[in-house]
Amino acid sequence: MMKRSLRKSEIVLILILTALLLGLVYYQFVYRYFNDAKDRYNTDDLMLQIEQEQLTQKKIQDMKAEIEENKGNETGEVATYDNLKNEINALNDIFADADSFNFGFDQATANGTAVRRVINASFTAADYKTAKQIIQNLHDCKYRCLITDVSITSAGPQNEDETQTYDQQPNLNSDKINVSLTVTFFETLYDATTTDGLLIEDDGSTADGDRPLTDVLSEERDRYESMGTDEQ
Repeated sequence: MMKRSLRKSEIVLILILTALLLGLVYYQFVYRYFNDAKDRYNTDDLMLQIEQEQLTQKKIQDMKAEIEENKGNETGEVATYDNLKNEINALNDIFADADSFNFGFDQATANGTAVRRVINASFTAADYKTAKQIIQNLHDCKYRCLITDVSITSAGPQNEDETQTYDQQPNLNSDKINVSLTVTFFETLYDATTTDGLLIEDDGSTADGDRPLTDVLSEERDRYESMGTDEQ
């Protein structure tokens, strides 16, 4: 039986068909596989991030709800100005359980006899439970205060040697926690002996002109005390 040599055109056709077949195999078993795996990876990653964001928002909302609920249950004394030193000591005790903390102090502001002292605080806690307790202790501080603008985020795994991958997204239940908030302490100028370092807001309701505020307060105190004596 004689063997016939393939013509050049037949060889070219066979090569083309072979290339097409290899391309089809590559597309079906390699390209589509990796694309499908990539899509699954991206979808899983996105869903996990969404779940973590929802968890974060829920915890923040729960904490804010507790703060709002307790606003009517005012605790703590309204100290006489200037109570900054005592407030700092109280803050240091409250944040002692934090891994680290930082305070930023705005200038104290007076309107009438009421003084507001705004402090921007941030801290890192070992876990969410510790962070929540710190905020609760701040709410229960012996000096009257108001907590606002609470923000909670993950500070990373408990073990610093761990690295977070797509399947190990930030988790408020197990990670360290970063918290930032604003706390406003309330003081009073009643019985105050100084207004040093105090920004006085002009509400336009006083006729005392440029007289020192401590003089005005002293006269008010004398008037109230004398009224109480007259009633007796």
